[in-house]
Amino acid sequence: MLDRDNITRGLDTDEGGGRPQVPVGKYYLFVVAVDQYDAKKGFEPLKTPVRDAGRLVELLLEKYSFDRPVAPPAPLAAYKGVTVVPYSTPEIMCLYNDRATKTAILTHLLSLRKMVTENDHLLIYFAGHGDNLPGLLGGYIMPFGADIGDPSTWMEHNNLYNFFGNYRANKTFRDILLILDCCCSGVVHGGLKMSDPDLQFSRYALTSAASREPVLDEALNGSSPFTDVLCRQLDANTNAKFFIEERAFIDAVEAQIEIMANMNSRLQNFSQTPAYGTLAESGNSRFIFRLKDPNVPPASVLSRSFIEYLNFESQKLALAREYARGKKEDLIIITTVCDRFNIHRIQGKALLEKLKPKRFFNFKDYWQIVVEPDKTGDGIWPVLAANVNIKLDENIKQQCAVYIRDRLKRRPDEEHRPLLFFLGCSFQSGDRSREIISFCKELQEELEKAKIALQEEGVVFSSVFVVVADTRQGGGVQFFKREDFVNVLGTDRNVIVADMVEALRPLLAGEWYDNAAKHIQSVNFQALNVDDYFDEEQSCHLEDFIVKVSEKLGVSREELANHLWH
Repeated sequence: MLDRDNITRGLDTDEGGGRPQVPVGKYYLFVVAVDQYDAKKGFEPLKTPVRDAGRLVELLLEKYSFDRPVAPPAPLAAYKGVTVVPYSTPEIMCLYNDRATKTAILTHLLSLRKMVTENDHLLIYFAGHGDNLPGLLGGYIMPFGADIGDPSTWMEHNNLYNFFGNYRANKTFRDILLILDCCCSGVVHGGLKMSDPDLQFSRYALTSAASREPVLDEALNGSSPFTDVLCRQLDANTNAKFFIEERAFIDAVEAQIEIMANMNSRLQNFSQTPAYGTLAESGNSRFIFRLKDPNVPPASVLSRSFIEYLNFESQKLALAREYARGKKEDLIIITTVCDRFNIHRIQGKALLEKLKPKRFFNFKDYWQIVVEPDKTGDGIWPVLAANVNIKLDENIKQQCAVYIRDRLKRRPDEEHRPLLFFLGCSFQSGDRSREIISFCKELQEELEKAKIALQEEGVVFSSVFVVVADTRQGGGVQFFKREDFVNVLGTDRNVIVADMVEALRPLLAGEWYDNAAKHIQSVNFQALNVDDYFDEEQSCHLEDFIVKVSEKLGVSREELANHLWH
């Protein structure tokens, strides 16, 4: 149970067994990620390591007890769609690509040993190539500049933590968690299970594969399956103290790999076995992820609760009915309609999440692209091109269409997995709506040309859903009407205009709370009374409910909206 007074005083709580309380200490983060290897030295470049590292770092700095540096450097420009900041302080060190040399890694580890106390905590994360060759001592990570023919350029796993090994003698870092997202990483678990059962310290490793297994570098949601699960579990957590649970983590990674195997036949027999366990020396403790503010629920979890447990019933039925009229490989345009805030984001997400079962859309999952042109001031096509890493000096319309086409193509016996294209704008106008409708027409035409150019036998295509936000601020102006799209596109079989969101019923609000309370343990959420948001006539507008509940819980509108489509 969480003892808030002790947390406030900087003391750890009793975690069972009547152990004495000790100061919490400081959290240190050391991240190494390499995707730019020299193929001439035998190691091919990778897709996901640096992107994964950036995603994990920002999550830890935002949500957990890792202190964000006061004056961070600029993000790396090469990684679109994710923030990758090369932090460089003693507490938060991120070595990416050419900075991640063997010398730089060892230098930082040695410097840490000189400054930390016995109550501090260290998380080390590596993503890149790894190996475990017969006849060599243990497993290896491959820093920048590694040569496959020269093991002296590699780095042993145990060099990442053995500077802090003997806790009883050295009194450095009470808890260390080593996370390895690389091939053959499981070999690091070859040591003792517990050397000091009466001493409160820990040396654990979370690894992405067994000692002889490769690791997928395929991107799922922009990340490797292993790091995607890690980030999802950390993001979804609402407990003040979070521990990695081995079985739940392994099951989630295996489920991600199964999804990828269903989408890609060459992965049908792929095996990757994560593990979580002690290193060569460990005491009677585990690494704890502590929330920065345990009273405020994560915006991602709160937004997910609205999506999963609120109504939108009339919109769902209308969407299913209209979708049945069109062809499944069509470009389908859906406009979501709300008065204010960004509830249209929740509405669009809720509609597609609810309609995934076979009785409606006949798909389980979808690709996703988010394009928000007013954030950059550019047009829709340039923003789309930038998001999918297409150079602006190319024929961006054609290249974007080919990119989308290649993600939609499938064999008739393969799972239908459409592309969800969220076209979001924080404001709406007549000119902006005309621009969006013209874009839909151009996208429709470019996709048709790209499909014809493919000319592969036995290929069919999943559908594209373009979700367009239609806000009606300022006197109930409707910026999108069915006839607006029909006049430009020449058909109404793939245009779905949603109705306004309906009023919320007290019974449904109660059901939402009961379901969400199972997952959100924050104190202020547990104390929430949904009856406070209904008037004497038991009436409450859905948008008002979402906005007021979020504000009551300390989650801003911007936070809530940003977690819906990113």
